[in-house]
Amino acid sequence: MEENNEKLKQIALWLYDLTREETIVKKNILYENSNNNENWHSRIMRMLLDYHEEKNYPILDSFIDLLNNEMNLSINKVSDYKHPPRIECYNEWENIDVLIKIDNNAIIIENKIYWAVDQDHQIERYIKSVKSDYMIESNNIYVVYLTSDGNKIVSDYSYTDEAKSQLDNNHFIPLNYKKNILPWLKDKVLIEVDPENKILYSSIVLYINFLDNIFKQQDNNQIIYKLIEKMEKNGIEMSSLDNCFNSVIGASKLLESLNNIKEKRIIETAKVHITEPLEKFLKNLDKDLILYKNDFSLGNFDIRIKHKSWKMCHIHLGIWQYKNYGGLAYNEANISLSQKVLDMLKEKFPAWKGDNNEPKWIYFDRPYRDYFILETWKLIENGKFEEYIERFIKDILDKVKDVEL
Repeated sequence: MEENNEKLKQIALWLYDLTREETIVKKNILYENSNNNENWHSRIMRMLLDYHEEKNYPILDSFIDLLNNEMNLSINKVSDYKHPPRIECYNEWENIDVLIKIDNNAIIIENKIYWAVDQDHQIERYIKSVKSDYMIESNNIYVVYLTSDGNKIVSDYSYTDEAKSQLDNNHFIPLNYKKNILPWLKDKVLIEVDPENKILYSSIVLYINFLDNIFKQQDNNQIIYKLIEKMEKNGIEMSSLDNCFNSVIGASKLLESLNNIKEKRIIETAKVHITEPLEKFLKNLDKDLILYKNDFSLGNFDIRIKHKSWKMCHIHLGIWQYKNYGGLAYNEANISLSQKVLDMLKEKFPAWKGDNNEPKWIYFDRPYRDYFILETWKLIENGKFEEYIERFIKDILDKVKDVEL
């Protein structure tokens, strides 16, 4: 039994290393050469849905079929209109990843393929923007929450009670790339595209292959073959192929258990080296400062700090575009700061990001940007990250002590 356990441990380690090697190769090729992120996928989605031949929008119609079938809806397709409707397709309109407007209907697509963290009142804000700017009724607005594999669930602080009251029950549509978009592209879209339309056809084929690689539908076999090769070279013999694959399954379960242990370690490390020292720091700095939210895991980093005198803003440290950032954020999306205050923040934080109508924020300095990566969490225990966060917060507080937030 002990010998088998040692074999499983060794296989699990190899499996981890091989999987990580594949991820690193993908990251180097795809991220650097295609600027791969949520925005990149959203641009592809918008270009596909916006594709038209004269006044026909075949891919958009097919996508509406997908939504109708998924949620038992009856959204009008472009081909259903007696007269050609006005079609508008946008990326990043009012920060919405993809917005499709078909006359008096609007489809909002919020893309979370890489598990981007939900923002406060995000869905609520998008619905209100579409209603106020386009005068579209709530019952004609549809929100697609598009995730990687369906395991990410929308948060209550993004899809608020107010947002839910604005939408019909089945107008919030959870879809995911793995179970919905990829099969749709393969089985519905591609077969309807004329191969003679070489640019469109080849683009869809390449994107399908790209998504396939993300979900390792092609790479898993390569990893297994490499694993078997390693096992043979290192004298771990299996009596049959079934026996070999059972060992791989056992190693995968062991790897999953190890990941759960890592997750617990992150939570404990964050408590000891971030949360508890930060609470003491805030109390000593100003008794009216409150750490009202802290949440840490492998892929999540969320700190929110309130001051009793602030009515509209709070300090938020989190993850955006896979890097840790910090700065000021609105308590509620529909309550904005005055132009005078926004101009003042622009002067106080000249190098920080932020649109003209929102507070200011900035990515953390290196090497503090990537604390959602497991290897980097180990550095937290030396106390330097804790000190960095405290300096970061103090810098914000020193600059806004006379500003009405």
